[in-house]
Amino acid sequence: MEFHRSPILWGVLLLISAPVVLILYQSLTAPSAVYVVPEEGHAAYIASLEHQVDDLRRRLEEEREARKRAEFQLRQQNKSTPAPEPAPEAPRAEPSPTNRAYRHTLSSGLFSIPADAKSVDWAVINNSDEEQAIRVTVFEVGVKVPKKVASPGSLTMTVAPFESTHNANSVGPDKPFQRGFYYEIVVETNSSKLLPSVSVWSDHGNAGIPGTMIGPGAFVDMADGR
Repeated sequence: MEFHRSPILWGVLLLISAPVVLILYQSLTAPSAVYVVPEEGHAAYIASLEHQVDDLRRRLEEEREARKRAEFQLRQQNKSTPAPEPAPEAPRAEPSPTNRAYRHTLSSGLFSIPADAKSVDWAVINNSDEEQAIRVTVFEVGVKVPKKVASPGSLTMTVAPFESTHNANSVGPDKPFQRGFYYEIVVETNSSKLLPSVSVWSDHGNAGIPGTMIGPGAFVDMADGR
């Protein structure tokens, strides 16, 4: 008897294999146990996520509040801190007698003090029909040393039309003029009609010592050679 031709054997084989096939089918079609999460596992996982979200929200809120407090403190500090006072304006330097603040810079040249001198006087006359601003500076001059401004320093004033003005200072120890030095008087003006002169007095009342007068024609305009 051939095996493939026997219906009885086929029937026995079918009866034996049917349960095995059914078991294999169920195992292949059933969800894998690896992906099955019990109900209580789902709840714990969700609760963990909710806890992490709440913790993140709390931290963000704390950072926001800290930032607000820092900004408030900074505003309060700015209100309580007075604004710095503006730096004081630097004083304007007085132009030196050798600059070009005026059109004319007239120098007397050097002169010395006679033994019987009591005072030295400079004078100017304004021969124009307009007021003239002038600046007069007396320099004390030594030998091989830079000249320096002598007392009373540079004097600035305005001379009315056809009027004169002057300034006399004493000679002697600790006085504006001292024997042993040369002196130069510089007159700055914008008008060629402003005429200066220098004289040395034997007293304090305009008693000129002969030969000491330095007239307008002796003054040299130092601006001409610039």
